Amino acid sequence: MRVINIMWSFGSAYASVHKVHTQILELLPPDSLIENWVLQGEPDESPNIPTYQWNWPKWRLKPKGVGLLMLFATRAKLVKRLNESEPQLLLVDGLGTARLILPLLLSRPGLQARVLFHGKTRIRGGDRRLFRQCAEQVRVVAVSHDLAEELEAALGVPVTTIVSAFDPVKSNAQMLGRDEARCRLGVEATNVPVLGAVGRLVESKGFDTVLYALGLIKQRGGRFKLLIIGDGERRDYLNELISELGLADDACLPGHIPEAEHIYRAFDIMLIPSHKEGLGLVLQEAVMAGVPVLVSDIAVFREQLGPVGPYLAVGNSQEWAACIEQLLHEKGFDQLAAKQRAQLMPTGAWREFCNAWRALLHVE
Repeated sequence: MRVINIMWSFGSAYASVHKVHTQILELLPPDSLIENWVLQGEPDESPNIPTYQWNWPKWRLKPKGVGLLMLFATRAKLVKRLNESEPQLLLVDGLGTARLILPLLLSRPGLQARVLFHGKTRIRGGDRRLFRQCAEQVRVVAVSHDLAEELEAALGVPVTTIVSAFDPVKSNAQMLGRDEARCRLGVEATNVPVLGAVGRLVESKGFDTVLYALGLIKQRGGRFKLLIIGDGERRDYLNELISELGLADDACLPGHIPEAEHIYRAFDIMLIPSHKEGLGLVLQEAVMAGVPVLVSDIAVFREQLGPVGPYLAVGNSQEWAACIEQLLHEKGFDQLAAKQRAQLMPTGAWREFCNAWRALLHVE
């Protein structure tokens, strides 16, 4: 089987997306010929799979005005490479990539595509027409039931839900122990709880809510250490907020850390205050590491943690402060982590992920 995996971009913001696609590709038969296409960006390290880097600027991938004149040339280059590879299946990353690639299928009735949506996005009228035109060749997949329902209504085509999951055996083997993980992060052994947050430093991740909450806790005499791992456009804003709230000695932004999931056991609690998520892979990674999570009250987190929770109102720093204080006071970290792991059932979730994707890829 010849397969091309087409990704939107390299970069830390897309690391989890690449991880999920890699797991899917590993489910293909051993004799499959796999090639990666990445439309923009440079890799942090050499990819394991043969990769064609297009290195196209964003204006070429999302053309407007005069830039639309380049679209014909862009697609011509893609067609040439496609003809050379002669794939049977395309695995396509998200809407932006699909807009560029799916029109190429119309002249290739034998070519199939699987378009995987990792998060919420704005659907245009042209997208609806495109997906309907390609309905016989394209299967649309979403990483959560909430996302699938939204996409199905917007696109007007069936959407399959395959909840992303990780191999718990492989994940546990790669995780560092508590002391080694803290050493890797430069966190000295202390008598204060270590809190973690991981994700792109963008507004939708809600990290300012956590900082405001911890500012309240500190005013009431609470002690802690917070590390927000990731990078993004709100880095300067969050650093300024840390200073304004008097948290300079209590909170820091270490930046992007490759394979951050390996050091989750450094944390006593993981905080996930997102305003919206496609699924929220940090939740799964933390639970597999045995770290309890506090999450915002959004549908995709309820899908995974069910009645266990706990769920906190989006953007409500006072509610977050009260819940964090209670958990720190009770020190029931292990008990909450065990309940969340039992609810998530990582082994069963991984089996379902593998079986669903094998069926969708037509793998025996």
